[in-house]
Amino acid sequence: MKKLQKHLTGIFCLVLAAALLAGCGGGAASGASSDAASSGASSEPAASEPAQAAFDYSAALTDEGFWKDVTALDLVTLGEYRGIELPAEVTTADEAEIDKQIEGIRQSFSTSFEQITDRAVADGDTVNIDYVGSVDGVEFTGGNTGGQGTDVTIGVTNYIDDFLEQLIGHKPGETFDVNVTFPDGYSDGQDAEGNTVVLANKDALFVVTINYIQGEAILPTFDDAFVAENFSANYGFTTVQEVRDDIAASMVSEQETTFLTNWILENCPVSEVPESMVQYWKDATLAEVASSGAMYGLDADALLQMQGYASAEAFLDSIEESIVTNCKQYLAVQAIAEKEGLAITEADEIEAIGEENHAAVLSQFGQGYVRMTLMVGKVFDIISDSAVRQ
Repeated sequence: MKKLQKHLTGIFCLVLAAALLAGCGGGAASGASSDAASSGASSEPAASEPAQAAFDYSAALTDEGFWKDVTALDLVTLGEYRGIELPAEVTTADEAEIDKQIEGIRQSFSTSFEQITDRAVADGDTVNIDYVGSVDGVEFTGGNTGGQGTDVTIGVTNYIDDFLEQLIGHKPGETFDVNVTFPDGYSDGQDAEGNTVVLANKDALFVVTINYIQGEAILPTFDDAFVAENFSANYGFTTVQEVRDDIAASMVSEQETTFLTNWILENCPVSEVPESMVQYWKDATLAEVASSGAMYGLDADALLQMQGYASAEAFLDSIEESIVTNCKQYLAVQAIAEKEGLAITEADEIEAIGEENHAAVLSQFGQGYVRMTLMVGKVFDIISDSAVRQ
């Protein structure tokens, strides 16, 4: 049986909340955010976060992992789920896609970049600079890179006023003045003797030196030596081919799961979806939204409004069709489990979760949810193991 880590969120569980929130908050401003030139804006979670909404994942499920008061075989007409034919394009990994993933690995191991010094800075460039800032001729803390250099991206990094735009047109090696005005309410700095330097609403002079423009990442060579050094200890890979084979296996598994999921929807029609199931997934989705919002000190309504929804109800209306589809998939899986007489045991739980995590996972999700997700895995194992691969 496949590990619970894969199935715990459910083969069919909604990813709508995660997709909705993927762009929320954004990344922290690049560069030295403590520098006086930075606006200090941050996407870090609030210091005091509201309690996350509690959700009982097993409330609508029996301890055996079936939906309460639901006999799925009364609602689902099962197609012949054993011996499904999987076409070659589903059972074969695309070599070009494997190459893309290898390239992504190389990118993730890059630690340096080309340094461009023979052209002027343009909008959108990432530039390494040094600067010394002063107000009324007095240098202040936080306004000096100390010759260490800091990376900034024009149009992205959040610096005061039009600081970064004034870099455009200058070349690496140049030293020049950048003039800006600190905004109202900006925190005070200090001079070298510890005296207060008022910055709010003050004109400031930064003497800036452009060190270089950041070019393409310098990528490591992806060969057997690189694989053995970086993937042997944790994964047991010592050759490039082993990595490619593992990526291919993962891709094929995902392709087959998608194909079989769609097959179930098309070939196991559902006559009726119980309202209790629809409501369960609505509540579960809102709980996920609330949990994500809590990381940023926001409640669910505030977070949804940031994403353009007038209310939680409007959000749920927009995803109701997907929720109903989700329910149909679960009903089909339960129908197969009922027909096959499947049951999840405590031994199955421990095998999937691990004895050391068993109690904690049950406490968090409840036995019904754990067994339901493991049941999904068992059903898919039956379908997958009996499938005919081209």
